[in-house]
Amino acid sequence: MPRNTPITDFLYRLEVDSDFVNRVLDEERREAAFDEYGLDDSTRAAIVDKDFKTLQALVDVEHPDKVHIIPRGWVV
Repeated sequence: MPRNTPITDFLYRLEVDSDFVNRVLDEERREAAFDEYGLDDSTRAAIVDKDFKTLQALVDVEHPDKVHIIPRGWVV
């Protein structure tokens, strides 16, 4: 069953899967990684632009309780 937290799931995978990070950082393979989670264009842009304010707002929509994103290894 698909989860209702695709953005959170995507960001979490960036924290735990270095191969996935490499896919996202590779412009030729990035779109397939985004497609895997069904991310829309504005979410994709926020990730590429490292717009953490927007990403936090998107995560807030997915969760009734506060969840803080803390970007680390994938930020270059």
